[in-house]
Amino acid sequence: MPMEHYIAKTQFGLEEVLAEELQGLGAKNIEPLNRAVAFEADLETLYKIHLHSALCIRVIRPFHTFSAENEEELYNEVMKINWKDYMSLQDTFKIDAVVFSEVFTHSLYASLKVKDAICDWFREHEDGKRPDVNIKHPNYVFSLFIKGTDVQIAIDASNASLHQRKYRFDGGLAPLNEVLAAGMIALSYWDKKIPFVDGMCGSGTITIEALMRVNNKPAGFERRNFGFMNWPNFDEKLWLRLKQEAEDSIKHDYPNIKGIEIDPKVFDLAKENMVRAGFKPIHHLVEGDFFDYRPREKEGVLFINPPYDERIKDEHLNDFYKRIGDHMKQHYKGWTAWIISSNVEARKHIGLRTAAKIKLFNGKLECRLMKFELF
Repeated sequence: MPMEHYIAKTQFGLEEVLAEELQGLGAKNIEPLNRAVAFEADLETLYKIHLHSALCIRVIRPFHTFSAENEEELYNEVMKINWKDYMSLQDTFKIDAVVFSEVFTHSLYASLKVKDAICDWFREHEDGKRPDVNIKHPNYVFSLFIKGTDVQIAIDASNASLHQRKYRFDGGLAPLNEVLAAGMIALSYWDKKIPFVDGMCGSGTITIEALMRVNNKPAGFERRNFGFMNWPNFDEKLWLRLKQEAEDSIKHDYPNIKGIEIDPKVFDLAKENMVRAGFKPIHHLVEGDFFDYRPREKEGVLFINPPYDERIKDEHLNDFYKRIGDHMKQHYKGWTAWIISSNVEARKHIGLRTAAKIKLFNGKLECRLMKFELF
């Protein structure tokens, strides 16, 4: 199969673990970038990545790069592309734009210029007819990236973000993104054999991502639509074979993985999400207070995503973090703990020496994922 150049997008801080994941899935010539990883792959590897990658947000295939000093040059360059090579008149499309430029100061305006150029190209070549834009469910998503005057146009192999695993309903909560949760687990290099506790599991994202990892449940297994399925070279037989192989590799074990949640309503959400993910809450969820939970095992991995400041008043937050540190010292000896938080002041009150600090972002919040070796 011919190899193509792709870029896999991810969250800040996950580039290296994504590169390792892509290598394991068969990608070649891998190069970590900022919030992304460049690589080469054939169709089989592209399909495997969309089935199995837990750390990838989307995959794009760049096909045109150029320099533009103004909107007119941007429009004219896009008009030079033979758009029939990428879509038909009957297809719908949308433009996703990311812009870091003093020349193009508004990403929406830049995307409108590209959209206009695509539509005008078809008008010129199709007797005045043009394809329709569909923001919600397009056949094709084209990625526009502008840095300064450098412009890259790519076709999106994923269409919708790959963090959407189809198991989560959060009822208005603002939980960790699935890719961030999976990325934190990957960064811990947990070997999947020792116990795993998610001390404040919320709606269950970290717990579920750990279960998926152990049971070989592909992150993209429940997804029905990807952008590459609309490409002219889509190989349905190959896709169905890989999907069947993935299904055959799923385990149905009950590993020693526990998520603890004190809020009854949030606990019910975690149960619902876990059922949607294909796991049994009775084996993996504990309704109760992290500070009352005592692990029986002599070693394991503990993850905590505590409140940063939203659910607890500031004056109590430092004491709350101190309690976390004290509880870990008393009851998690022999374990490795990982805590993510954006609250710089509260983090100091954990009262334990960090073995590592990794910069990550939870949404727009700059966080640190802190590692503690609890001897």
